[in-house]
Amino acid sequence: MFPMLHALRSASLLAIGLLAACPGNGGGGDGPDAGVPGDSASDGETPDGPTLGRVDVVVAGWPAPSFVPTAAANVPVVFYKPDGTFSSMVRTDALGHASGMIERGSLVLVVNGSANRADVHVDGAIASPGDTLRFGPDPMPRQMIGTLNVSWPARPITGYTTYYTLVTPCGGAETTSTSMSIPLYDGCAGSSFDVVVTSRRSSQETTGILARRAVVPAATVNVNLADNGGAWSVGAFTNIAMQSSPNASEPMPSGSCTGRQFLGTLAFNGTSATQFSDNCQMRLLPGTETTWQIEAGYERNDDRNFNVTVRRTFMHDNVGTFDGSGALPWITSFAFSSATRTATWASAAAAPLDSSSLRIEVTGTRYLIWRVYAPGGLPTSFVLPQLPTDLAMWEFSAADTMRAALQNTDVVGATTDQVLQHNLYYDDATFASNTVRGAMARTP
Repeated sequence: MFPMLHALRSASLLAIGLLAACPGNGGGGDGPDAGVPGDSASDGETPDGPTLGRVDVVVAGWPAPSFVPTAAANVPVVFYKPDGTFSSMVRTDALGHASGMIERGSLVLVVNGSANRADVHVDGAIASPGDTLRFGPDPMPRQMIGTLNVSWPARPITGYTTYYTLVTPCGGAETTSTSMSIPLYDGCAGSSFDVVVTSRRSSQETTGILARRAVVPAATVNVNLADNGGAWSVGAFTNIAMQSSPNASEPMPSGSCTGRQFLGTLAFNGTSATQFSDNCQMRLLPGTETTWQIEAGYERNDDRNFNVTVRRTFMHDNVGTFDGSGALPWITSFAFSSATRTATWASAAAAPLDSSSLRIEVTGTRYLIWRVYAPGGLPTSFVLPQLPTDLAMWEFSAADTMRAALQNTDVVGATTDQVLQHNLYYDDATFASNTVRGAMARTP
């Protein structure tokens, strides 16, 4: 679910002409969204907001070695008209900002905005006047305020090398040592921050955890996780019950579970498992005050390129049961034509959606990924526009080997505008108390 794209919406997205004109796009979340008046750069005011006006774009990445969110400068941003024809192109300034004039329901593409996010090369979103689209994390101040020195007790695992991973809001890394030092920045350390170290053997997932909460930043901060009798807590396997599968009429429904563990808003561990009978068995780490965000996925046995998911959050010691009966309707068909650059899809039934994400991946002699984010749901027939000729290196052709995927998402209890103020994929703590429903389809 990486990389990050989130959109701060200051105008209603449910009334985007390109989306509203397409029946079956899923609607617009769990409640009505109120539009806001346009500014002096807008024209053609309607009850749904201006038909012409300015859209702002902010681009950022995670440059090594600190991986602190940083503005991305000189990145091409392409603005299109609602019919997919080229409108204009600019580049981001030193703060990662750009802007352009668009009509309602226009596509905006950030090209190679992933210079520090190599897994996506062309990020896009369908936008309207007055919107601010944020491609990447919120940049943090880069003023170094100190150094964090963390040490921890060794965890010998007979016959294996032990790997340790330091996780903090200011970054971290994996090591075989029992100590690490990293810089602290004012934008990530805040008034206090959490420190987590996990451990695993060389051929296994993460199994151990040590943590310290509310560390106060200073010029030099020393954290010894062995203090006060600190010792490794080791996770055990837990059965995740998956009931009322959407494909329960089949003799052996297929499924899987994935999980991410948080200390506050700090994500520090992930795991996955395959469903066996009505359960997934996952290794969940202990840890007072930590939470597990678990997603249960159900696959169609006749074609495993289609699945639906339900995501919930639990305290580490109180994992509940998943009920698949409330999942989004299955996507029943999905195709992408490289010749016409058209994605088409259909669903088993209408359902409210907060967003869709279309991902096109090129493999073989080269590697290239496009992704387009559609608030309220992707039109059931959507054509990707051509890039300007001077950006042709990021273009794909009918000769490429491609695979496409469509992800529909509904955050229960939140409106489309509320959801699109945050990243649906990585800002997972924002709606931690909400059930998240998804439906995905992939081409073979």
